[in-house]
Amino acid sequence: MTVIRAGPETSIKLTVNEKLKALFSQNRPSNKPTKADSFIAGACAGVTANIITFPLGVLRTRLAASPPGTYSGVFDAIKKMRATEGKITPFYRGLQPALISVIPNSGLQFMAYENLKRIIIGKQPHKEPGPFTFMCIGGLSALFSNTLMYPLQMLTSRLVMQGVLDKKKKGLTQTIQETFSKEGPQGF
Repeated sequence: MTVIRAGPETSIKLTVNEKLKALFSQNRPSNKPTKADSFIAGACAGVTANIITFPLGVLRTRLAASPPGTYSGVFDAIKKMRATEGKITPFYRGLQPALISVIPNSGLQFMAYENLKRIIIGKQPHKEPGPFTFMCIGGLSALFSNTLMYPLQMLTSRLVMQGVLDKKKKGLTQTIQETFSKEGPQGF
């Protein structure tokens, strides 16, 4: 499920980001996006990709974290979730914290990527960096944003797993309170 989701999620995110950056910067003298443009374009790209591919992420989490024997595969998981939890709701449970985290996460990631790219290319304006350089820039920008946003990703996973590990449905606020009361700050 991770591989199945990765293709469309990344494609949507990169396409929306590039289109929005171009739109935002078309009337700028340098024709280059500002830091704010990069953040907003990245945030919008992350939200768009997340909403479209979120059900695949829910299935990935359920299949990976459910006790053995709960589901025999993807289609069995879909069938059982629809039969016991609702036709659409279980596939979007946890979307709220996911979107709350994806806005700053994608925004920070794409903004960091653009800034690191400017810094590195700025040192060698006549030489295009190689693929390894771009991979390092992408990896560092993802490390930066994901480290900051991990607590919300953890809350998303806990909400997604409701109905399997915990039959009682809880909202975001209750999940935050319960995590803090049982595990303290390190729970995040």
